[in-house]
Amino acid sequence: MAHLWLMPRMSAFWGSHQDIAVDHVISDHPRGLDRPDIDLRLRYGNGEWPDELSARLYDDRIFAVASPAFAREHAVETLDDLAQLQLLSVEGMDWSWTTWADFFRELGCPNRRLNVRRFNSHVIALQAARSGQGAVLGWASLVRPLIESGDLVQLSAAEIVAPHSYFVTWSARRPLSRQAGLLRDWLLSLDD
Repeated sequence: MAHLWLMPRMSAFWGSHQDIAVDHVISDHPRGLDRPDIDLRLRYGNGEWPDELSARLYDDRIFAVASPAFAREHAVETLDDLAQLQLLSVEGMDWSWTTWADFFRELGCPNRRLNVRRFNSHVIALQAARSGQGAVLGWASLVRPLIESGDLVQLSAAEIVAPHSYFVTWSARRPLSRQAGLLRDWLLSLDD
């Protein structure tokens, strides 16, 4: 989310608030943000975290994406076609993240035998997909720039509503500074 959603938008905030310094701490691990020196957190989940207040940024959709070359070589007309592909899956760091098994189960096709290569980073899995190594699940808000640039294409019309949403959170134990409050409010004003 930091790489594909937040960073392309931050120049607008910096342009309007040049007096506010924003330090970024990026972590793929859900426990990596539990530090008292962090004012705001961007999280994917159900909106409930201990000792934090949250506000929903947006909901999302999930679908299969791959490089244009991979898509040309592997025509996908059915879910069976999709299930036969080399699938790149993000697993192990945060169990709220949707896997291929979750995706097929949500589409009513459980118990598929899948050819899965696992990654613990969505950015790396997306890079593998961009280089033609397989299909990866893409959250619409995150892969939209990669689709618009032609680096990735959507493989089929099959998609699901993401089971969780993206939130901005902050400590319930201390008030936000004026600067952090401005950044939070700006984040909440953004479209997905």
